[in-house]
Amino acid sequence: MLEKNDNSKERILAAAVKLFAQKGFEGASIREICKEANANICMISYYWGGKQELYNCIIEDLIER
Repeated sequence: MLEKNDNSKERILAAAVKLFAQKGFEGASIREICKEANANICMISYYWGGKQELYNCIIEDLIER
């Protein structure tokens, strides 16, 4: 069932930052990120296209800060 919450993107980003920091890019799985974020796995593709694009988004945001 698709998670219909406006905060799903933010929850995924927060979970991804945490898991990428803990486990690195290779160690953090899409499934694990979505489980941590309580979001449907399809939302990664919907918002970013894939794991690499999600990671790139996070890195670009950190650089901009």
